[in-house]
Amino acid sequence: LEALEGEVVWETDVETATRFLLADAQTSGGLLIAVPPEDERAIREALSAAGAPAAATVGRLTEPRDAPIHVSLSTLEPDVAVG
Repeated sequence: LEALEGEVVWETDVETATRFLLADAQTSGGLLIAVPPEDERAIREALSAAGAPAAATVGRLTEPRDAPIHVSLSTLEPDVAVG
């Protein structure tokens, strides 16, 4: 987390425990898929229907801000329930 100092802007809705989790190198091995915003829900539903153990929106590309990475939880759509 200290290594990200000055490189990440954390919004107040991101709790300290979540910040540690997002900054932990041990959690960076997951599969990421980039899709247009209008396909977001459909891809999560398709992954769930195919038996994926989890599918969630973890970020969104936006215009540059005052730091290379800007982290906020309040701007994401709720995840499709996977079960």
